[in-house]
Amino acid sequence: MISRLQGILLEQELGKESFRVELDVHGVGYEVFLPRASESPLKIGQTITLFISESVTAYDGATTLYGFVSKEQKEFFEMIREHVGGMGPKKALECIEKITKSLPDFKRAVIENDLRLLVSVFGFTKKTAEKLVFSLKGKVDSWAVRGSPKWAVAFNSHEEMDAHSGLINLGYSEEEARILLEQVKKKLGEKAEANVLLQEALKVVGARYR
Repeated sequence: MISRLQGILLEQELGKESFRVELDVHGVGYEVFLPRASESPLKIGQTITLFISESVTAYDGATTLYGFVSKEQKEFFEMIREHVGGMGPKKALECIEKITKSLPDFKRAVIENDLRLLVSVFGFTKKTAEKLVFSLKGKVDSWAVRGSPKWAVAFNSHEEMDAHSGLINLGYSEEEARILLEQVKKKLGEKAEANVLLQEALKVVGARYR
């Protein structure tokens, strides 16, 4: 059982569902699949350490290696696979990509049954969010995570959620979109519609560059 690999990054390829790398460990090349979000900090030629989780297919016994840049990510991946029904390794990898935006917030959202946070911030569908809470409730309390929560609360309405998604579709990051919405909400109030929030947010951005 391989639990960790340290070697030189020889090759990397960003795919639709995952981030594939080839690692040279003392002359042996290992193909490893990582969450897509892991791409940014990794560079060809550097020596890296990956925490490994092996997956063996039932029909042909083939082994696939899934790698993570932290032990926390690996533990979350394995617990999601173990406890969430119908969650194969590829789907679990997609989950990890989403929840690594903030592991402390994901843990809190599950404990507090905060579906809004799981949908609006992490990007899960409502159905998947409900499945995660149902499957992991009572199990995540003991998960050790570093750092502090980034978001005290999720969005207060679907209008905010839609405006947030609109800003992201226009190329803004999660954090940039949330900061913009916080600004415009103070002016427009909590009951403003999504298109009004979005238009006002773009006005704020435009004013910065005048």
